[in-house]
Amino acid sequence: MERYASDYPFIIVMPQVEFSFYTDMYEGEPYWTYLTEELPQKLRQWFHISTKAEKTFVAGLSMGGYGAFKWALKYPERFKGSASLSGALDVGSLWQNDPTRKKTFHRIFESLEVFEKSDNNLYNLLDVGQNPNECHFIQICGTEDFLYENNKRFRNKILTSYFGAKSSYFEKSGVHDWAFWDEMIQRVLKEFSLLLT
Repeated sequence: MERYASDYPFIIVMPQVEFSFYTDMYEGEPYWTYLTEELPQKLRQWFHISTKAEKTFVAGLSMGGYGAFKWALKYPERFKGSASLSGALDVGSLWQNDPTRKKTFHRIFESLEVFEKSDNNLYNLLDVGQNPNECHFIQICGTEDFLYENNKRFRNKILTSYFGAKSSYFEKSGVHDWAFWDEMIQRVLKEFSLLLT
């Protein structure tokens, strides 16, 4: 990232949030509050960076793709662009279809019923959201990725929402691995740079 970012006028911050799915965990730490409130405040103090939405972007891969879209869907007025690479965008489906995740998701979200009614469910954010800042959403997934169907479902939903007009989708052959993400993050940086005003 440091090498790729050197071609662009970005400050890149990569926070550690453990396996929290970017939430204030039911049994764990308040990572959502840390990420969306505490960290931005500290970054402004430490680096004196712009707080203007037209100069702010968020991106992530896998769980981080979910987190990036959650942040931008919840607060679209804060961002010019958001990117999800191989994002776990349909957590409810993962929870229902993969019994090995139940214990972990319980620690994060409490229960499937609680999750489905909350803002942690990205589909709920699509249903009620608006896009006042016209935040752009870039969704990328490999066609051999185990989250490919998960991403296609989300793509179909976002197109019917307020956010659909400012969303783009790209897929190509690839799996859920660093080789795919290493290539695709370069595409994301280029697209973010084109959105700068």
